[in-house]
Amino acid sequence: GQLTANGQLQALQLGDWLRNKYALERGFLPPEYKSNAIKVRSTNISRTLDTVTGVLTGLFPDSEDPILVETCEDTKEWLYPNHRNCKRLQQLMASKKKTLQSKKENSEYLSELERKLRKALEISDKEEEVRFVAMYDVCKTVKFHSNKQHYNMNDELLKELEHVAVEVMKAFVAPEDSEELLSLSIGKVLEDLFMGMQLAASGKSGLAKMQLFSGHDTTLMPILVALGYDLKDWPPFMSNLIFELYWSESLQKHFVRIMYNKEVLRLKGDNGEGFIELPKLFSLLQ
Repeated sequence: GQLTANGQLQALQLGDWLRNKYALERGFLPPEYKSNAIKVRSTNISRTLDTVTGVLTGLFPDSEDPILVETCEDTKEWLYPNHRNCKRLQQLMASKKKTLQSKKENSEYLSELERKLRKALEISDKEEEVRFVAMYDVCKTVKFHSNKQHYNMNDELLKELEHVAVEVMKAFVAPEDSEELLSLSIGKVLEDLFMGMQLAASGKSGLAKMQLFSGHDTTLMPILVALGYDLKDWPPFMSNLIFELYWSESLQKHFVRIMYNKEVLRLKGDNGEGFIELPKLFSLLQ
């Protein structure tokens, strides 16, 4: 898929928000682009590259210098659960697919939901099977860009479809019942995040002040589940997670605060305001 005009605007607005918060208000980032201020990584897909371009434009609107965006080959990508480069993940996902298919075939609720969806979207019984995730992706996109429902879809049915789609996707990329699958899905991303925070906490010089990653729903969802977030709704368009690293002079400790879509994410073991000691966060996610 391609990034739409609405998506481009959202990316620009997120970049502007980051600029106001971290450059203009806090002075954490320079107001003008400097190569040592930010490190950028994206999947090598047009819509994520377009997204990060929009965010960077909002963050450094007057920059005329090119900003390096690191990517890698699809077969080596780790910013989303990539079964192409992990045979074990491929096996686990294949097993999950069989389990979900069996559940779907034996569930009266899912059969009734499929019947309602076929009627609302005018899909005959002779056409291919209903895939809840793909169907939700189409319906939410139509609603977002036109403010109208797809065919005879309604808000109640769309929300019902969303919850089922979330459960299906979670089973593949962010299962709460399989630490192995969750680790293989997103472990490398978390490892990279923590390595960056640990290096910054150690006082290592020459590090970028901000790392910016442009990924997918399947990047965010397993991270949220790993953090203990009760994921019931699909992440909205332009969803984002922000990891902030703080140093407390009085306590002589490093703390981390995480925000999901600009709201503080509460974590097990935090201080009641979302701040958690860096080693505690590492232990929480091991």
